[in-house]
Amino acid sequence: GGGSSVGEHSDEDAPSSDDLEQFAKQFKQRRIKLGFTQADVGLALGTLYGNVFSQTTICRFEALQLSFKNMCKLKPLLNKWL
Repeated sequence: GGGSSVGEHSDEDAPSSDDLEQFAKQFKQRRIKLGFTQADVGLALGTLYGNVFSQTTICRFEALQLSFKNMCKLKPLLNKWL
């Protein structure tokens, strides 16, 4: 993990789309290596944050098909999960 504080709403802090792309790749590789399905991850996030994400959402994140805002919201959560 990086030491960036969550909850700051300055655009300079926001990850670039390159960052997100890089992270999505890493995340997917890590998830597969650990033997988790996308649904597993969604449930794990629910356990951690009380906010269950669907398998579709995780799939879209990995495929970079979510809106930039949603990608930015999910990234720190997935980052902690890793």
